[in-house]
Amino acid sequence: VVDLYLTGTVGWSISAGYVKYVLDNSKGKPVTVAISSLGGYVDTGLQIYEVFKNHGDVTVEFLGMSASSATFMAMGAKKIKMAKNALILIHNSMTWVGEYGSRNKEQIDECIKRLKFQRDQLSTIDDILAQIYADRNGKSVEDVKAKMKVAAWIKAADAVDFGIVDEII
Repeated sequence: VVDLYLTGTVGWSISAGYVKYVLDNSKGKPVTVAISSLGGYVDTGLQIYEVFKNHGDVTVEFLGMSASSATFMAMGAKKIKMAKNALILIHNSMTWVGEYGSRNKEQIDECIKRLKFQRDQLSTIDDILAQIYADRNGKSVEDVKAKMKVAAWIKAADAVDFGIVDEII
């Protein structure tokens, strides 16, 4: 029995407030959360990760295709299952880059400075996300970062082998 079905964009149709509300109304009871989402916003995913951890007895079931923040938020669950024909994807964080138009050399230098800052911020986020996966699977952060860099769809059996899914359903 699924208690909560999360589909859509993390941070839009999937809100941390709603997930917390449902879990708060299930204190002391096991909760099963089905997830089929291509991800969304990192901040909401991190919040839901903590909500799952704080509840303590959450089982996640990955169905369909789930990616990005939908995968790392699930790492807060006590148990993670994945449908035999489902796929998940973990990857490095991303941000919108919009530097268009004509620029002189000083303006280009300013663009480069802004892009380097954004790159450093993404690196900080990647460190946190890799640690979340590593805490789950017991592998090194470097091993997890290598998997995130590939950014390829992962089958259920491979997700179990990598240690981020406990069981195939």
